[in-house]
Amino acid sequence: MAANDINKRPNYFDGQFLQDIDFRAEQDYYLDRQRRFGRLLCVSGISEGLTVSAVAIGTAANSSLKFTVAEGTAIDSLGRQLVLANATTIASKTTDGVWLLTIRYDQQLTDPQADGAESFTRWQETPLLEFVLDAKGNIVLARVTIQNGTISAFDLTVRQYAGIALPNATSSKGATLRTSAINPNSDLAVLSGSLSITGQLSVTQPISGDQATFNAIGIGITNPADISKKLQIEQGELRIRASHNQTTADIAAFLSLDQKQGLGVGSNRIEAIGSNPDQSIELRPKGSGQVAVMQTLSVQKDAIAEAIDDAHLNITATSRNFSDYAKLRFQRNDFSGWLGYHGLSDPAQSKAGEFVLWDGAQKQPAALKVGDLVATRSITAGTSTTGVTLRSDGTIRSPLWKVTQLFNNIPGPLPGKANAKFSSQGGTILVFASGTGVGNKVGPIGIKIQIDSKDIGVVQADSPTGGGTTRYCLIGNAIVVPNLGAGEHTLILAPLDNTNTNDRDYFNVTLLEFPF
Repeated sequence: MAANDINKRPNYFDGQFLQDIDFRAEQDYYLDRQRRFGRLLCVSGISEGLTVSAVAIGTAANSSLKFTVAEGTAIDSLGRQLVLANATTIASKTTDGVWLLTIRYDQQLTDPQADGAESFTRWQETPLLEFVLDAKGNIVLARVTIQNGTISAFDLTVRQYAGIALPNATSSKGATLRTSAINPNSDLAVLSGSLSITGQLSVTQPISGDQATFNAIGIGITNPADISKKLQIEQGELRIRASHNQTTADIAAFLSLDQKQGLGVGSNRIEAIGSNPDQSIELRPKGSGQVAVMQTLSVQKDAIAEAIDDAHLNITATSRNFSDYAKLRFQRNDFSGWLGYHGLSDPAQSKAGEFVLWDGAQKQPAALKVGDLVATRSITAGTSTTGVTLRSDGTIRSPLWKVTQLFNNIPGPLPGKANAKFSSQGGTILVFASGTGVGNKVGPIGIKIQIDSKDIGVVQADSPTGGGTTRYCLIGNAIVVPNLGAGEHTLILAPLDNTNTNDRDYFNVTLLEFPF
């Protein structure tokens, strides 16, 4: 048939002499138009029916195993309609492999003339069912995997359904719309390609899918020109519901462009996320606004207030009643109390203007144990600077602040009993030492003080005569020993080379430890 013949169709009139070529021309014209429509505006696949009887996994694949395909209709890639008028069976493949059960177009000449001539009066269009390894242009109805002579897999998700083709300027078929092949019973439509809507889109059911990409979305905005953000919600609410109950911060994630830092939301949890190992979370009010915690604020680790101008932790009383003093409250199963500033006089609790740590259970001031207490303040007026004063009207206690009397009028001679051990928490020690002695020659006499066999200082006097019996009082000395290590130490008193001591000499040593 010439290419131009498909643009001609017979023109019938009375008395016309007709030949077989005229009737073929009419059929060719209408078949071309029908198949051209199916090829260009339809997507090949199953239109209805053609269901395949399921086969159980483990069934032996032999010549007696039959697959039944129900009646139905399909359309192939050439636009031809495949009509299976009756349910048809096909024998299983027996060779191992992954086989595709397909249907394809086929026609045969039937109904020979009664005069016995070798000519036929009809074309019989009967689709052909077959098992193939490569579908090529066939329409796939099922996939059967045969392994070791048995059915190891039977898959219907490979079935493709017919749909609508949307041609574009560069190809005969652009986007396509068809039903999902994953679930044969689903009415879910699958669009391959892009969808642009210039008018309104009304959706009466939920929108679901694995991915959705939009340049900008405006919710509650009547004028699209008013959209200034990628996602902008006006006069509405944003609600995100997780698919789990875990605390992991993947219910909602907000990341910087480089994904190095961000903020994640989990179940009852807000967390810094991203690839940076160390990140902070800042809550910043605007102007004179405040960050308000309406219920209990629990700090599990450290609370740090940096020395930045205008950076405060403000605790403000709502009234001037006793129960509404400005307080920072602490509560545990076995302890309740508060740390606060009193603006009113309350003799049972404190004086006006005092800062108090209060034991709520014992109804009395609580003990304050401090590791490092630093009081820093400088007020510069002109060229003068005033430091802060740290004052206590009670007892200040610390394991690093201790007084120990090692020797109290212990008699000589040295070294003798002037050997003692003491323990220290480590830090600075002030050693007070005094004693007496007799010089064996003219010149300085005295004793030396040693800690752990190391000389730290001496107490001494001057002997104007030598070899006598005159006993001199050695001038007391205060010796500073910095950076003494923590642990047990030994202190020894030993006479200098020109000094004699006996049981009529007495010696004293007192240690004062400082917490620095």
